[in-house]
Amino acid sequence: MISEDVRGASSADRGVEAEPRSDGRVVLQNGAFREERIEIPILPWEEEFGWRMEEAFWAYFNRSEDPEGGNRRWIIERDIPWDQVTREAIPPDVALMIESFYAVESYLPDFAEQGLNHYRSMVGLTSSYINWSYEELKHGRTLQLVLERSGSRTRQQMRDFRTDLARRKWTMPYPTPRQMLIYAAFQEKETNRNYEHLRDVLAGEGALGAAHALRTIGRDEAFHHAYYKDIVKILLEYDEVGTAQDILMVAKTFRMPAQHLMPNMEERVRVMVRNKVFGKRQVRDEAIIPTIKAFGFRDPEELESVATARPMPTNGHATRLQRSEVDRPIELGSASEGDSPNEGELPGEGDLSGGETSQGEPAGPEPARR
Repeated sequence: MISEDVRGASSADRGVEAEPRSDGRVVLQNGAFREERIEIPILPWEEEFGWRMEEAFWAYFNRSEDPEGGNRRWIIERDIPWDQVTREAIPPDVALMIESFYAVESYLPDFAEQGLNHYRSMVGLTSSYINWSYEELKHGRTLQLVLERSGSRTRQQMRDFRTDLARRKWTMPYPTPRQMLIYAAFQEKETNRNYEHLRDVLAGEGALGAAHALRTIGRDEAFHHAYYKDIVKILLEYDEVGTAQDILMVAKTFRMPAQHLMPNMEERVRVMVRNKVFGKRQVRDEAIIPTIKAFGFRDPEELESVATARPMPTNGHATRLQRSEVDRPIELGSASEGDSPNEGELPGEGDLSGGETSQGEPAGPEPARR
């Protein structure tokens, strides 16, 4: 039975008080109920940029759901051939790689929390991040079910593994929103290529149902890359030199996320390198350089040339995107020789020089030309 106190509790008859504080926050309190009103300053350029991102996001969203066009929406239980997955064995090394990908996807709560806080003042970025989180949630669930339904892992093993991962928190590798948006463009491209390579390994082992699942996930990752690539191209319009400097810095220091949070990482790396799912040259040729070109640069040399040019006045347009809250400077090209990958590290990027390109055209949109 609901008491009269609860039934009659409203802000009008319960004496709710709004109390201003010295820091500008307003606290709304009604007994145990307490809310704060926190003002978020939004600069004119942030409002403009945020709404451009909103329009870009809904354009991508509508394409994703267009039944007459490039519809890529899928349902876990309907669109993955689970009957095949249950009939086809997955070798232990391949299952370990799938588990490693699942581990990265398991840090979605940290990715989502920190990303939403980071981009809070730009409307469109928060909308896209919410949608991105939903899609990444499906990826993790699909990988979990592939491992369980193929017999590679038991449900209890997956529960224990996930619980162990949850004891460690992921943090953002770069301090500014602009650097993180650039990082996302590189990372989504590399993730797409990783899924494609692992799909090929599965297909070669006869695990065609699991290969189909990874192909489905990889298609989402290619779409994510295309969206973040377009965001960075817009950032170049606001501050070409500063954005180019950040692109160059992120390219030279790039690492895939959460690698130091996984157990038995050295063994996982050895297996992925042995199966050619990862590799230093692969990261460079299939993710870093194609993404630099997709941003609109002819090659890494042109990027470096723009990054070292004298910056034009930005009228404050890029201040919040290019600086962290503590205004911590980052030296370009700060990765030293000692930062190069070792046996216990996933391959990163430090050398943007040429070399053999990967066979075939990487998945995703064609590079834009400057």
